Amino acid sequence: MNVIIRREGEGEVVEGRGFKHIVKARTERMVVILTEMEPGAETDFYEHEGEEFRFVLYGKLECNVGGFVYELGWRDSMLHSSALPHKVKNIGKEKAIYLTVCSPPSDVLSEEGYF
Repeated sequence: MNVIIRREGEGEVVEGRGFKHIVKARTERMVVILTEMEPGAETDFYEHEGEEFRFVLYGKLECNVGGFVYELGWRDSMLHSSALPHKVKNIGKEKAIYLTVCSPPSDVLSEEGYF
């Protein structure tokens, strides 16, 4: 395996309605995405193959996974099956920043409203 280093400001950027996804690493087995989300912004529901790990670096998120709603704050994390419909919303008063790791990687970056 090669070493992948992405510096601040580097990585494929996909912007949506009030959020920005930055691909920090992509291999055949995973994709790592840093997301900045404005207050009140949310993704659409999406489902795909694999598993998804999310870690909150700053702010407060509401994660709807399979119809169950979970609140995550600073340094909270969650792991779930990506096959369940899921979406993320910033329920805080400030920008939220979180890291998502998906395995295997999917083409979700090309989908409108999600990463």
